[in-house]
Amino acid sequence: DGINLCSHIDEGKVFESVDWYFLNLLEWFIENWNPLFHEQRLPNKNVGSNAWFSLHLTEIPPPALESNEEELDRWESWWQDWWFRHSIISARDGGLFPDIVIRRCRDMVEISWGRSNLPGAPEHFRFVNDEPSFKLLRPQSVAEPIYQLLSDAASHLSEELPYEDRVKAYSENVKKLQACGSDGCDLRKQRIAWLAGLGRTSAEVTGGWERTERAIRNEQNFAVGPGKIFETVGTPIVITGSCHAALMFGSMAPEIVDDDAIKLAREMIRLHDPEYPGSILLDEMRSKLSEEVEQFVEPWEQGYKLARLFHELNGTEFEHCKSVEIEEIIDTLGIFADDLDLSDAGIKGVSIAGPSFRPAIFLNPKNDFNKGHAGRRFSLAHELCHHLVDGEVGHPLSLASGPWAPRRIEQRANAFAAEILIPDYLIHHDNTGQNVDFSSFGGIIELSKKVNVGRVTLVEHLMNKGVITEDAMNLFLNQLSEKFDSAHYKATDARKLASGC
Repeated sequence: DGINLCSHIDEGKVFESVDWYFLNLLEWFIENWNPLFHEQRLPNKNVGSNAWFSLHLTEIPPPALESNEEELDRWESWWQDWWFRHSIISARDGGLFPDIVIRRCRDMVEISWGRSNLPGAPEHFRFVNDEPSFKLLRPQSVAEPIYQLLSDAASHLSEELPYEDRVKAYSENVKKLQACGSDGCDLRKQRIAWLAGLGRTSAEVTGGWERTERAIRNEQNFAVGPGKIFETVGTPIVITGSCHAALMFGSMAPEIVDDDAIKLAREMIRLHDPEYPGSILLDEMRSKLSEEVEQFVEPWEQGYKLARLFHELNGTEFEHCKSVEIEEIIDTLGIFADDLDLSDAGIKGVSIAGPSFRPAIFLNPKNDFNKGHAGRRFSLAHELCHHLVDGEVGHPLSLASGPWAPRRIEQRANAFAAEILIPDYLIHHDNTGQNVDFSSFGGIIELSKKVNVGRVTLVEHLMNKGVITEDAMNLFLNQLSEKFDSAHYKATDARKLASGC
């Protein structure tokens, strides 16, 4: 989009390119090719809206680890290894390179960048476009021109230095990036393993995928073969379309257990139906909403806008004393909904859809948020957003909503869920059609009962909508906390009396 990340100012003059010894950088691209274009999972913790920002937030270990040398070393090692695989400046070899991070982000490649204090940079040197930002591009749009650069460099260097061992090794390694011939299958498996992200190191990633794939393929209860969930789309140098399993496991904890993997795979295969005609209503809604997704609008703004548009397109009728029937909406769209007991309590829900798959939402009953009716409704609405916006027509959707899911996607889905369950009409009219009183804690309680959502969710939504101030939100949240503490202590005292303590 016309942004030159190499443009810099040196002693008052503007230079449009960076000059340095680049063979080290070219070799770095080859060495890290598979994780560079296929690894999504961030090191240590999933924070920040993009990889560059997340790396800067997690570079310094949290103070809580200072007393645990083993945990501290692990944190720093994971961070350093990931940074080396994805950050261009890790290969600068003394040069002044822009701080650019490349990683996979579901079916896209994310390029993020920002300001960095490069060791050895003079005071009068700075990059022009160093404000933190990012772009999402199709994998082939990034991988193909870089591979062409590597290939052209190999041809040029072979002509100039035909007997140089380093050049010979470089040229051979460029050719090995293409997944074709007898080595093609192994290379493809390595790339799927990075997509799945079942670990934090190369050995963990490869081993985790091999164990999971073996467990799934050995499962005897599948009515059909599991091959469909391992299918991918791509070119010899990059996987462009993730398989269902990789998309899902990429947003689950690195320590996912085999039992959970088999449960998820079993559901995916159960949903596979080559003769399924698709949900016309869901596809139409998805097509219309996808036109409104803007990459650089804040995710919560997108979520609000998409939810309002959904109600408009759906023709939802609001009644004064009735909450939004999210279960009925999901059923009408042809989406199957059920519980799926996963050992990872951090996973709230799972969404599955794609060509020849019946769309489905699974809620994890082990997650505390799903133990109440209001929380389950919110989780359903959240997963509905994934089906409407995050799964393109004709592409697989397989996303586990939890701590490792892409943050922007989760933020958008949360905003969508809040707006779709608490539309403006229900906010501003009580059961008699009169205006709601937001000045009292009692009014908030009554509104939460009417719209059938959690009180914390409601209060935060009202503040985001500008209905109440931030001070009022904090006051209500404190009152909710005190109310919970009081109820907790009463329950504890009752248990003590009952047990004779």
